[in-house]
Amino acid sequence: MNYTNSVYHENSINLDLYDLGYNYQRGIGVEKDEHKAFNYYQKSAKMAEMRHADGMYYAGEFYRQGIVVEKNMDIAFEWYLKSATTEQNTQKEEFFHWIPYDKFENIEEIGKGGFSTVFRTKYLN
Repeated sequence: MNYTNSVYHENSINLDLYDLGYNYQRGIGVEKDEHKAFNYYQKSAKMAEMRHADGMYYAGEFYRQGIVVEKNMDIAFEWYLKSATTEQNTQKEEFFHWIPYDKFENIEEIGKGGFSTVFRTKYLN
């Protein structure tokens, strides 16, 4: 099957864009091309009517890992947050995971009350 010749149906364009990104990232049915994968993930993630949580998640992964874009944890976090707050998300468990304390710098307390204290920090990655 040639995935680049997919016929887009109006109600499935978003999913097709995500699938194309997935296939290009892994070289499934097409030559592996991370630039194209990233572009398709972003297009999928940015579609206004049908926000695709997985496309958002993988756009975040490309920024977190610095794949074809400059590594940027702030932009990665924005994409992860958008993905986590989308109803169709299948990657929520990936967004919320344990990060060891020694992977942070400049930890500062920004609030306290009730039974908790809130801190702000920067992830070193």
